[in-house]
Amino acid sequence: MKRLLLFFIVSFTIINAKGQFVTFEWQPNGSMLTKNGESSQVVSFPEKTKEKLYQELLVSASSIYNNPQKTISYVENKLISINAVQPIIWNVGGLLGAVEVNFHYVLKMHIKDGKIKVDAPYFSLLTFSTGASQPNIPEWVKAQKFFKSDGTYSTKKGKQEFCLSVNEEFNALINQILKMQAEDEDW
Repeated sequence: MKRLLLFFIVSFTIINAKGQFVTFEWQPNGSMLTKNGESSQVVSFPEKTKEKLYQELLVSASSIYNNPQKTISYVENKLISINAVQPIIWNVGGLLGAVEVNFHYVLKMHIKDGKIKVDAPYFSLLTFSTGASQPNIPEWVKAQKFFKSDGTYSTKKGKQEFCLSVNEEFNALINQILKMQAEDEDW
């Protein structure tokens, strides 16, 4: 009976770990945090060694980027750091129509036996399809009035949609890496 109970507990934990998702939200200061205001999230992978997690995570991240040698750096079995650019379309309206906002970001994943700590993406620069750039992200977010004074998204001129797109794009990227799908052997 104890073995059966242990089997169900372990099975539930493994299923739960596979279904976990990292969720960060864009903030009025231009950073990303969890709903609880944390700058990182830990995802459990029971019974996986840090070496195995590191290898799977590195392969997963490398499969996403065109030039992983220039995008990904690491400390073997401890840390994977991704330095890349994520374009997000902002439907400004008017004469500009849609503007591509390129978020230059750093994403760090710390690895230990059975778990990965994902730091919220850190934005270092914004560049735009118009040719402009913005190193002061908090100032730009404030000037564009993406957020109301209470910290919720503005509903004017596609601003809420843009904010939600920032959340969706980065969360999807992180979760795609964390899925660590085994390579397809049928190629």
